[in-house]
Amino acid sequence: QNVCQSFESLQSPNSQNVRGCILAHNMGLGKSLQAIALVHTLFSNPVLVDHASGKRFFRSVLICVPVNTLANWKDEFNLWVNSKKNLPQLPVHSLKKNSSAYERSRTVCRWKRDGGILILTTSTFATMCNKSTKSNNS
Repeated sequence: QNVCQSFESLQSPNSQNVRGCILAHNMGLGKSLQAIALVHTLFSNPVLVDHASGKRFFRSVLICVPVNTLANWKDEFNLWVNSKKNLPQLPVHSLKKNSSAYERSRTVCRWKRDGGILILTTSTFATMCNKSTKSNNS
């Protein structure tokens, strides 16, 4: 039901400026699987291709998660999508907890260039945003 509501809101007349969504609630409600199913659909559904250019409408997804669930998210993508031979493989990138600023930057640049899924912790996302804002204000 949540996935259907998300698509309906994207199709509404006021959705031109919609750039993402948040799915958060209590544990055990199937959010991970819903998100994985949605991402897989966005990346593989033939309807979501610009037929004039052949380019997909969606090439990259950013998933921000609590630190204690980072490894689990990558495992879930591999379990539900990348282990299935009949499904298109989705490149999954993640920022490791102790990676250097250089390694983080390379991972983000590779994700931006190649597309796929980037999974990072909410604290890493906040830190990177703060550093980016400070460097842009200098």
